Amino acid sequence: MTVHSLENTILFVCISIEIQYVVPQQPAIHFMPMEKLQMDRKKAALYKRLREHWSQFEHEATIVENTLGATNQVFRVNTEPAFYLRKYRTNEITRVQNEHELLLQLSQNLDFVVSPFLTRHKSTFTKIGSHLYALFPEANWQLINQDALSESHAFQAGKTLAELHRHLAPFTSDKFPTIELSWDKCAWVQRLQKVITTIESNGIEHTTDEWAFRRAQKQMRYLSDIKTTHTYRPKTQRTLIHGDYHHYNLFFDQQSNVCGIIDWDLLQNMPRAYEIARACMYMFKLEKNKTIAFINGYMAVNHITQDQLHDGAKAWGIFADHHVWALEAVYLNRNMSAKKFVPHTDFEPFMHQWLPIENALFGLAHHQ
Repeated sequence: MTVHSLENTILFVCISIEIQYVVPQQPAIHFMPMEKLQMDRKKAALYKRLREHWSQFEHEATIVENTLGATNQVFRVNTEPAFYLRKYRTNEITRVQNEHELLLQLSQNLDFVVSPFLTRHKSTFTKIGSHLYALFPEANWQLINQDALSESHAFQAGKTLAELHRHLAPFTSDKFPTIELSWDKCAWVQRLQKVITTIESNGIEHTTDEWAFRRAQKQMRYLSDIKTTHTYRPKTQRTLIHGDYHHYNLFFDQQSNVCGIIDWDLLQNMPRAYEIARACMYMFKLEKNKTIAFINGYMAVNHITQDQLHDGAKAWGIFADHHVWALEAVYLNRNMSAKKFVPHTDFEPFMHQWLPIENALFGLAHHQ
């Protein structure tokens, strides 16, 4: 194996196959010669292993990290056709096996389920070093920016979620986690205080920093309030849900139909309306018309009562009110990809925002 170093490009010659790795633009990092040589060797070894496991690596390919992902690392492999290599954040083999087994079964009946390629050894993933990898086809449709989502997109996304829930219901089992909705008040207040202190220490340089600072302060005050509850037990049945249904994981065609759903690693057993409320918050920021269109689309396929919707919304609401992942990811863990999940709005308890939508759907709500 021969390694040639160039100024901006690293070429690996591996068994007469030439693979070009394009590094995403980022601040320059200067390595000592020995450190750089060790890095080159590690990358060469990785691509040799990828070629051993998947036939898609037979030919020359440019591989670029996709910066949209906020958790798993995802790389676009620029072949014809293109495909995506996912490096999982978990190293639990059983967890990935359960996810992939489900995808293969769902894809037999649902065209919008994107399942992984099989390796040369007929597996859906492989382990290289201490990490798990899977290879997926590129979706032939498009992601839609949040501000470009229309009521038509919302209605079709609601219909697709309803159909997905119908097909997921038979797979509900202990193979997938159940979220317990209970938080330690003091611990969460301390976590938010740490975020606030870090932002103050670093200084507010961008608009997102300003909103994050304001939201963290208001969220901390809300969670500190003696009237705030920190535990909720859903009354409606838990069933298997996607767990991360929003516009960054949905591909639409030109007619606003959902044609692809990705990122299944948050599969969990929770009420259906928990996922409905979650999707409406992330996709539409609870904008009334789009949220109502989404719920109407859902109910056109899969019936849900006001009581079920309210209960699921309360379940998601208490989770959302305690949600600090994006703030911690950006300001404590320096994961800049998570910035897109920090809303540029003031923090407001979820149910304060949800009840007007419920009233519009069902008339004056009888819930408190």
